[in-house]
Amino acid sequence: MSLLSSIGIILTALVLPSVAFAQNSTSAGTASAPHPTLESASIEWAIDGDDNSNGVVAVAYREVGGPWIDAMPLVRVPADSNEEFSWLNRHAGSIFGLLPGRMYEVALTLSDPDGGDATTTLSLQTRPEPEIPASATLVSATPETIDSLLAAALPNTIVELAAGSYSEIVVANDGM
Repeated sequence: MSLLSSIGIILTALVLPSVAFAQNSTSAGTASAPHPTLESASIEWAIDGDDNSNGVVAVAYREVGGPWIDAMPLVRVPADSNEEFSWLNRHAGSIFGLLPGRMYEVALTLSDPDGGDATTTLSLQTRPEPEIPASATLVSATPETIDSLLAAALPNTIVELAAGSYSEIVVANDGM
């Protein structure tokens, strides 16, 4: 056997396992909506595989009992890390234009031409609009009075800014 043939066999033996072990099909993990806000929701769907990154996730949502509305598809986020943080293989995105304090259903449909199609449904609730407590004290501030009002503010004090040009506003008290 020639040296060139031997090198060819060795290279083939080294390359074939990496090709054989590539996982192009997608295995769906757990989907979540970790941080709903007043008017939006983040969506994450953990996955394994999809080494060629051709899986896509379609998103539809509705207020419970309402009609389904298509949202932007989730974005493929390969597992990686930087100096301070690491993340797992997933699809992620956001739904915008939701209403505060409402219950929503989110339908996720994973499609991968290499296999591993999946669907799942999440339930989430957007945060309600904050309400001013009946016991709160409301004070009106102007650019001339803002510093003294903030210095004297007690917990449960709401400082409302009147029209005007304010310089830097520093709140030294934490409200607790």
